[in-house]
Amino acid sequence: MNILSTTNMSEKHQQRLSKQFPQHRFIYAANPEEGRSALTEADVLVAFGNGIGEETLDEAPRLKWIHVMSAGLETLPFPKLQDRGILLTNVRGIHAIPMAEYTFAAMLHISRRMGELAQAQREKRWAKRLRVTELWDKSLGIVGVGAIGREIARRARVFGMYTLGVNTDGRSVEGVDETWATHDLKKVLARSDFVVVAVPLIPSTRRLIDREAIASMKETAYLINVARGPVVDEAALVEALEQKRIAGAVLDVFDEEPLPEDHPFWTMDNVMVTPHISGLSPMYMTRGVDLFIENLSYYTRGEIEKMQNVIDVTRQY
Repeated sequence: MNILSTTNMSEKHQQRLSKQFPQHRFIYAANPEEGRSALTEADVLVAFGNGIGEETLDEAPRLKWIHVMSAGLETLPFPKLQDRGILLTNVRGIHAIPMAEYTFAAMLHISRRMGELAQAQREKRWAKRLRVTELWDKSLGIVGVGAIGREIARRARVFGMYTLGVNTDGRSVEGVDETWATHDLKKVLARSDFVVVAVPLIPSTRRLIDREAIASMKETAYLINVARGPVVDEAALVEALEQKRIAGAVLDVFDEEPLPEDHPFWTMDNVMVTPHISGLSPMYMTRGVDLFIENLSYYTRGEIEKMQNVIDVTRQY
C-alpha cells in the first residue's frame, strides 16, 4: 500500500511509521505541490485540510482513504469524496489541551487585567489601585462540548467556574454542570460571564453566533472564539463591541485570515486579536501521528469500524 504524506513530517515521525509498518511504502513531501507527482500511485493520503481540493482527487485514481492532519474540514470537496466513496478521518481532539490552555490564558488575562499591568510597567507606573476580578464562581458558556469543550470544562471545574454547555440535542456531558440544546443557545448566553465558541464550521454552525445571539449576552460578558471565523457574525460583533453592549472579545479566528490591516478589531481597546494560534503546540504532530498510527493499524487489518474520527461525509462532520 502506498501512503503519501504532504505534511512536511519530521525524520523522527517518518522513522516511527517505517518501523511500525514495514509492509507499506511511504512517500514524504514537504507540501501538496511537492507531493503532486505521487498522487497517481497513492492509496492513502495524509495531508492538512487546506491542501485537499477537487484536483487532488482527480489526480489520485487509487485513493481510498484521506487522513486530515487538522480538525477543520470546511474546504474539502465533500460531494466528490462521497461519489468516490473515499474514507475520511481527521485529528479532531488533538487540539483540546492547547486550546483549553489558550482559553484560560485569555480569561485570566482579562480577569487579572494583565494587559493594563503590562502597560503600567512600560510607563513605570505603580498601578496598585487597578481593580481585578476572579474566575471563581463565574459562569462559563461553552458552545460546542466536543473534545475541546470538555477539556475546557475540566479546567473550569478546577477554577471553581460553573459550566453551561451547548450541543445539538442537549444531552448531558460528563464534567459539564448543565447542557442545553442549540435551540436554547440564547438562554445560555444570557447567563454566561464568559462565552467560548468551540464548534466545527459546518452549514448548521455558520453565523451561529449572530446578531440576536450577541444581543442576548450580558453587558459584562466576554466572547472567546477558537472555532472558525464564520461561526460568528463579525459585523454584528464589531457593532456590539463599539457600542459596549458586551465587555469584550478574544478572537483567534476570523472571516478573512490574515486579518486585513484596516479591520476595526486591530485597534479596539476591548478586543484581543491572535493569529489563529490557539491550537498550536510542540506536541501537535506527535499527537497527530499517534492517531494516524492507531488508525493505520486498524485499516491494515481491515477493522475500519474501530478507526477513530471517521467523518460522515454527508454531514461533513
